[in-house]
Amino acid sequence: MGRKISARNRCQAEVPRGATVLPNRWGTAPGLWISGPMGEVVMLPGVPVEMRGLTTHEVLPRLQARAAGRVVRSLVLRTTGIPESSLGDRVSPVEDTLAALTLAYLPSLEGVDLRLTAWGMEPAAADQALAGAAEKLGAVLGDNLYGRGEEDLAAVLLDACRVRGITLAVAESCTGGMLGERITAIPGSSNVFLGGAIVYADALKQRLGVSLRILEEHGAVSEEAVRALAAGIRRDTGAALSAAVSGIAGPGGGSPEKPLGTVWFAFADAVGAEAHHCVFPGSRNEVRARATQFALQGLLRRAKSAGA
Repeated sequence: MGRKISARNRCQAEVPRGATVLPNRWGTAPGLWISGPMGEVVMLPGVPVEMRGLTTHEVLPRLQARAAGRVVRSLVLRTTGIPESSLGDRVSPVEDTLAALTLAYLPSLEGVDLRLTAWGMEPAAADQALAGAAEKLGAVLGDNLYGRGEEDLAAVLLDACRVRGITLAVAESCTGGMLGERITAIPGSSNVFLGGAIVYADALKQRLGVSLRILEEHGAVSEEAVRALAAGIRRDTGAALSAAVSGIAGPGGGSPEKPLGTVWFAFADAVGAEAHHCVFPGSRNEVRARATQFALQGLLRRAKSAGA
């Protein structure tokens, strides 16, 4: 790189006797592989891109060469809109039939991933077992299952809209653009997503069609308000399907009637509109993230029903 090595970095050139150097194409610190009577020691740099590169190109090929044709393979099923406890109840009737595999629950703000793992099987047998288990779980997960592996819900939504020729628009209050950001983060979203509006102030909500009467009688966080917002953004953009979100993310602003975490959603298309109400737990950012995920799920359901 044409740079002088500092004294602090010289330790990266030290190699224990008998160790194999794993060349690092992504940084300066090499990996090390040490074999001994107790087993194998693999030492990798902590920078994520360097660790992943070395694992993929140096470590896994060496492990596979010793695997005698057997593999450890996983398949992740992505769910949303259902708590981990309820998910467990739904999976319980079929869990015993997955005995050849292990099942792990991986909760996050976006939902709960289910990771199926086949251990020490022949590749074809592992793939067959994972596919069969995924089919069984899919039958009980219903609409809460939206993807596999690292699929993003926004990408699944966009694909569903493309197939059906549906365009999207959104009106956001408490999420402040997070819904639009999730959608536009997916490459190629411009052929589906027309745009959106962040209508934080009541005056801007009124410009999209929320009447003064609605604001005075029901408030900005209400079924009436989000229905008007969904209709207004759909009208102004010409989108086939729209969503509106308005809520109380905190840490202030809650009341006994509308506690912190209260969020109203509306989804509108040519057939009509529907509204939903949730109370999400967590911090301000967690409420907003959960609301964004719920809105994406609602749009996906509405898009699928349009093609049914």
